[in-house]
Amino acid sequence: MKNRTNLGLLSISVGVFLFVFGIAIVMAIFGHRQNTKALSAEFAARADSLAAQISRELATTVATIHASASAVSIGGHTDAANMRDQLYSFLENGDLLASSPAIRNVGLVMNGTVGETDVDIKRFPLVGVYPDTNSRVIGADLSFSPERMAAIEYAWETGSAGVGNRIVLLSGMPGVFFAYPIYATDSVSKGSADRFSQTIGLVV
Repeated sequence: MKNRTNLGLLSISVGVFLFVFGIAIVMAIFGHRQNTKALSAEFAARADSLAAQISRELATTVATIHASASAVSIGGHTDAANMRDQLYSFLENGDLLASSPAIRNVGLVMNGTVGETDVDIKRFPLVGVYPDTNSRVIGADLSFSPERMAAIEYAWETGSAGVGNRIVLLSGMPGVFFAYPIYATDSVSKGSADRFSQTIGLVV
């Protein structure tokens, strides 16, 4: 009789233990799911905030290079020295880089193929860099870089901002390359060949 009582108590104890253990597992699973949902919500909120920040910085960057290219075009100059001075003056007077923290430098690239008979030879020498106006990279031909050339070609083919893949900038810093065309005339043809011949340079 005593053995049966002990066996009954043991069975009850085991049953209670399994019940409590089962509840603990359920609670653990429920807590894990709740934590996962909370983490997912936090991640989504941070991702949305970062995406909005990047979108604002991209919009500001495009607006800045567009305004810079327009300012140089308005000057009516077609030679590198005058165009460079026009760009530097516009950026300095407007203090644009202070309001565009994503922009490291603004450069002026000339279309070196203008006036050449062989348009297959594309050259885009960098003739000015702001604010590093005495930069050692001035004079570099940007046609060496497929990523930069993809952005440049898109810009002169479409008249819109060309954006290259993530690259190492000439300064050695990682970054993204933008380009916007500067035209010799106000009336620009829609055809890419004509548009290219009228592109005297680019703000990058």
